Amino acid sequence: KPELDEEAICNCCKCCCGIFSLFWNGVMPYHCYTSYLAKVIDDICIGCGTCVEKCPMEAIDLLKKDISLYGPQALITLFIGVGVILGALVGGSIADLKTRRLSVYISLALTTLALLFQLIPAEWFVLLVFAFIIGASSGWSNASFSAVASEYSKKYPEATSTYYSICTSFINFGSQIGLIIMGIVFSTVSGASTDIRLSFGIIFIVMIFLSSLALIPFLLLDRKQYEYKLKEET
Repeated sequence: KPELDEEAICNCCKCCCGIFSLFWNGVMPYHCYTSYLAKVIDDICIGCGTCVEKCPMEAIDLLKKDISLYGPQALITLFIGVGVILGALVGGSIADLKTRRLSVYISLALTTLALLFQLIPAEWFVLLVFAFIIGASSGWSNASFSAVASEYSKKYPEATSTYYSICTSFINFGSQIGLIIMGIVFSTVSGASTDIRLSFGIIFIVMIFLSSLALIPFLLLDRKQYEYKLKEET
């Protein structure tokens, strides 16, 4: 009998699923029982019902649906949205009134901080603060990089919309590539370890590394090309 992993939500070993599926589909004319039982840890279970849907033997049932989960989820989503708005306002103001380079640096630092916070196990009300920082980092990044892109678009006044469309296309392309990379990393890590915290910890560290790569092309840009105040001084 395999050892129970206290960090896992379900400890089904799946070694019986193959042979049990024969009995389940009526190929064998008798029933079989096993001591290999799926175990759901009450402290980790959030009542989402995913294990009920995924179990191939229909061995798990949800006794009651925990609707109290959706209230915190709604609040977290709300705080992320508020963070996006305030982050965009503050980040855009710093980019326009102070310096765009500083605004970009702060946005990258906020992104790293937001990803690190997700590694910390906390109660849902503490997650509201983390959710606000996550939203602020997203809004700040969009505002700061948009300020840089808008300054470059002034060189091509006849093709401003085309320039922004190209920038948006690259953002979407990068998002798709990121999703593919994260999917590969998650599959590799989850296959090598059953520790959920370790798996997500590695994923968030990879995300921090990938987001930090944006600093390389930004540093290669000529600051005088996107800092309009430097242009005015010269």
